[in-house]
Amino acid sequence: MTHPCPVDHFTHLVPWSEYAPPFRPAPADILALQHVIDDLEPRRVVLLGLTPEIAGCDWPAGVEFTAVDHSAGMIERMWPPPVVPRGARVACADWCEMPVPSESVDLVTGDGCLTFLTFDGWRRLAREVARVLKPGGRFVLRVFLRPDVSESVAAIARDLAADRVGDINALKLRLFGAVHADGARLHDVWQAWWTMRRGPGPGYSAISLAQMERYQGSEARYFLGTDTETSAILGEELFQISSASPAGYPLCERCRTLVFRRYTAGEERPPRAIAAPSR
Repeated sequence: MTHPCPVDHFTHLVPWSEYAPPFRPAPADILALQHVIDDLEPRRVVLLGLTPEIAGCDWPAGVEFTAVDHSAGMIERMWPPPVVPRGARVACADWCEMPVPSESVDLVTGDGCLTFLTFDGWRRLAREVARVLKPGGRFVLRVFLRPDVSESVAAIARDLAADRVGDINALKLRLFGAVHADGARLHDVWQAWWTMRRGPGPGYSAISLAQMERYQGSEARYFLGTDTETSAILGEELFQISSASPAGYPLCERCRTLVFRRYTAGEERPPRAIAAPSR
């Protein structure tokens, strides 16, 4: 199982406008990507997913921009975004088997895309990114992390009751980490939410609360690694250059922008990491 969510999973959830950081990239997150774009001046770019904020970056004139998403429903729902490079196209395909020639891309980027793959899927994705990147190319992605020491649902409930959680987006990220075993099963997230549920209010819109209710009975799973696990698994196939966590929104410390490159010929690679999804 590489893809632990149904293909059209997100077509049944809330529209993009209902998301906020940490699940939607903030200006500081996009600025971190923009710095790489400005330094690299890429001619060919692949976007994993359909994130409008990434498509709307200040791209070099004439860039060949391709977004890849495996859900025809999401492509119909979100493409094209309000701002997109001239001539940009979209391909309906698996991120781990992209219709892209080898060593043809200067930059691959995405936002939160690891969450929707298993840990073995992360390895397949890293191999595929290494395949399509040119020497000197870059892979830039924002990842969601769970803490090294898992929180309890009870602790999160106490913080929610004391208004120490923030909005529903921050609450969900904390719950994903708290129930994480072999991924975070959405039904388990719903069960945890059921013990602490609250009514609509600031940061908890009726439509966002309705999305929580859709988690009931769902076997879909989201995968989050710790900081160490994430870097180690991707590092099997790609050399990590940097890791940054911009400030400015709740739980930004659990959202890191990672920059990788291909390994060069003869460069020593670390041993295979062991993903430890236990709590």
